[in-house]
Amino acid sequence: MRAISLGPTTVDTSCVATAPDGTVWTLGNGYPSTPAIPGSNGSRLSHLLPDGSVQQFIVPEAVIYEEPQCLAVDSTGKVWFAAGADIVQFDPTDEKWRAFAPPHNDGYLSALAAGAHGSIWFTEAHAAAVGMIDSAGHVHEFDLPAAFGAHGPTAIAAMPDGTVWVNAMEATATPNGLITLEQFSPSGALLHMYPIPRAGVTSLAAGPDGLPWFGFGPVPWGLGRVDRGGKVQILNWTFFSEPTAMVLGPDGRMWFAANDFDNGFGYYDLTKKVEIVFEQPHESTSRAQAIAVGPNGTLALVSRDSNLYLLNAGVSPVQTSTIANALPTPGEVFASATTLAIGGVISIGAILFLTFPSQLFNLTFQENYAEIREWWQRGTRRLVPRKRKRPASARPARDWAAFGGVLLLGALAGSLLDPHFGSSIASVYTYVAVVLAICTGIAVPALVTAIYHRARHEDRAWRPHALVGGLAIAAACVLVSRLTQFQPGYLYGVICGVTFAAKLGKVEKGHVIALSTLTTVVVAIVAWVLWVPVQRVATQAGASFALVILDDFLASVFVGGLVGTTIGLLPLRFLPGWDLRTWHQGAWLACFAFAVLAVVEVLLIPHNDNHSNVPLVTTIVLLVVFGGLSVGMREWFARRRRHSSEGPHSLRERVEELLTPVDAAAPAAHEAQETSAS
Repeated sequence: MRAISLGPTTVDTSCVATAPDGTVWTLGNGYPSTPAIPGSNGSRLSHLLPDGSVQQFIVPEAVIYEEPQCLAVDSTGKVWFAAGADIVQFDPTDEKWRAFAPPHNDGYLSALAAGAHGSIWFTEAHAAAVGMIDSAGHVHEFDLPAAFGAHGPTAIAAMPDGTVWVNAMEATATPNGLITLEQFSPSGALLHMYPIPRAGVTSLAAGPDGLPWFGFGPVPWGLGRVDRGGKVQILNWTFFSEPTAMVLGPDGRMWFAANDFDNGFGYYDLTKKVEIVFEQPHESTSRAQAIAVGPNGTLALVSRDSNLYLLNAGVSPVQTSTIANALPTPGEVFASATTLAIGGVISIGAILFLTFPSQLFNLTFQENYAEIREWWQRGTRRLVPRKRKRPASARPARDWAAFGGVLLLGALAGSLLDPHFGSSIASVYTYVAVVLAICTGIAVPALVTAIYHRARHEDRAWRPHALVGGLAIAAACVLVSRLTQFQPGYLYGVICGVTFAAKLGKVEKGHVIALSTLTTVVVAIVAWVLWVPVQRVATQAGASFALVILDDFLASVFVGGLVGTTIGLLPLRFLPGWDLRTWHQGAWLACFAFAVLAVVEVLLIPHNDNHSNVPLVTTIVLLVVFGGLSVGMREWFARRRRHSSEGPHSLRERVEELLTPVDAAAPAAHEAQETSAS
């Protein structure tokens, strides 16, 4: 255990909290006996930076609180703490302070927790209420049932699914005479009241399975948890103190601090079903008060003195990528019939909206293909030097080099969907998983096409093909995902493919694209189903690197399969969707509608309030932008034609001009384009 000094004037450090970036914050309370600090009376925030140094901020007014949950850091990095009758927000980016007053000025603020979407939750023990400050700064208060009387909650914890749990303190009884734990939705609705056989719950924390653990006391002392079936379990406990604070450690064990006697912290061993207790830090003359996750696989402990203690927790689980962590399970997606219906309506609207601008785009592209192709060749000549003639024997090596380079770059772009992607070993696992997922996305349609050629007794010779345009689409998907903080993000893996020597007609192209699309979707769904049990194991302490990679791989196959299929089936002349629609409009509509519906239902619509509506709104905005660009592109070419002849004058004539095709045949070169199984 390592002690980090917070300074001689920082005393009675009673609470500690972890920020989203993994750094640690503590709050030193101010008492009249504290050495005077101008304007603060001794209270200060301390921030342990990644380099091990401590940054401190003097609190404008004294904070006289002893509760271990008096401090929290929201998802945006803002620091919150209780100060008298107010809740204070500190923004480290501009070092500004802001105070929020709950409706009850005498409610006794006793605990804070960071909720979903940048919200902060708090308990009001004397008012028997729970409050929430949303990301816009609006204060909401939710009263508990009347049977709680004046005995309100004093502990609070937010779960991974976005729900918030609070305790029933002392001998508070519900109408049926039982003490309860209360579960709130992220929007503040009281979802459930779980009866517990013990009074005096003093601490709450999210457990390894995403459900709450609670400590109770003083007599009897103990520890309990809620299992997946909603049953409350009282665990074996022999220590003569209740946990005053708990946290799920980086090793997957439930660690606790106990502010009684000389032994003050430890963890609960689920295998042995017994608590393991350690002696108080020898540097400290006080008792353990609060505990939180520290940096680099440690635990951060405060002991009501001027130090922050870092404890090595042991084996740290490897963090899986946000592609896997942010993916909802099938159970979450199909939990609400209303949500499914809304997703269906949105999908139908998206398909109908895409039809008109796609037709305009294709019409303009067809009529002006020669000029557009000349622009493209002129632009690419400036970026890529003119190729020297090489012998035919050198072509395979060049194709494979381009294929490998684009594959690795595309996997890097896909890995950047994870905001935490960097130089860690977890990032290496993410990159490997995305590479394997892209290879799977290449292999599936290639195998389908090869089987199709074999069934028709055609030449199955093939060569690798790098799709530079696909790489640009992948980069754009990453950029949009990161700017909108969309997770798991738009993972577009169609950056390489396999080109077969055998030429296919319109009907054969339609067959291959339809079969490849259906197979890709089936593989994606199978990967999604397999991902659910793998995710549970891969996120536990001690999970092997193979399990972590498998977890990321299955999630990437699913997300990449949906996103790649949806974009590929857009009815644009240079995408497979155009060939499929040209062959059979019904087959195209069925495939495209299913792909759009899956993307909307699984990726874009929030489930259990874990995500915001930003991805859905962003997608709608992108559709509108595409429509505007299609109309603008056609109008631009129409204006050029008006220079040489008298153009339309009225609005009606202008609209008719936009919608009327110009006599121009599709270029033969475009119609004879090689069939790619990408």
